[in-house]
Amino acid sequence: MGYQVPWQDNLMALAIDNQWQTLAGYTAALTRKYKARANKIIAATGNITVKQLSSEEILAYQKEMGILFKNVTESQSFVLTGLEKNHFNTLKEVYKNDFEVCGYFIDNQLVAFYSAFITTAAYELYYVGFNYALNSEYQLYFNLLFSGLERVMQLNKKQLKLGRTSFDAKASIGGKPVENNYFLKTASIPNVVIKWFANYFSTMEDAKWKLRNPLKA
Repeated sequence: MGYQVPWQDNLMALAIDNQWQTLAGYTAALTRKYKARANKIIAATGNITVKQLSSEEILAYQKEMGILFKNVTESQSFVLTGLEKNHFNTLKEVYKNDFEVCGYFIDNQLVAFYSAFITTAAYELYYVGFNYALNSEYQLYFNLLFSGLERVMQLNKKQLKLGRTSFDAKASIGGKPVENNYFLKTASIPNVVIKWFANYFSTMEDAKWKLRNPLKA
C-alpha cells in the first residue's frame, strides 16, 4: 500500500496484575524502597482535587490546558507539532467515552492534567501538562502516572501504556519497554530525508535511563 517501516521504537507499558485492584494493592506489591517512595509521592497531593473532566469542562479549561502542555513541550528537545486550541475537546467529541481528561486542581485552579485513550485491553496515556513550579512540592508528574494506574485498574484493563518519553520515571513505577513499529507514507519527501528523521527521532530518548524492578519477584 506504499507504506514504509523506517524504524522500530520502544514504548513504555505496565502490565496490570489482577490482584492489585487499587493503588493500595499496587503499592503492597512493591519492594520496600519503592513502596516507601510511592506512598510519599501519593501523600504529596495534599489539598489537590482530582476529577475527570466533562466535555464542557474540557472546553472551558482548554486555554489553561494549552499553557500546561506547553510547559512540558518547552523542556523537550524535539516537538513534532503544536496543538490547536480545541485539540482535546475535538478528541472528546470524536472518541466520546473512549477518551478522557483528568484534571488536578488547587483552589479551583487547574495545575495539571493527563489525557488518555481507552482501548479494549489497555488504558493509554496521551498528552499531559503540569505546572513546573508546583511539581516538586506536589510531585505532579508522578501523581499523574499514578492516577493513570488507578484508572486502568478501575476499568479492569490489562495494560497501562505510558508512551515513549521519560523512560526512567516510568521504569521506576514498573514500566517495561515494548517494541513498536512506525508505518509511514509520504507524497514528495525523499527517502534520504525520511531515514535521517527516523534515525534522529529514534535516538531522542535519554540513553541514561535504567531498567528497574520495583515490583517484588
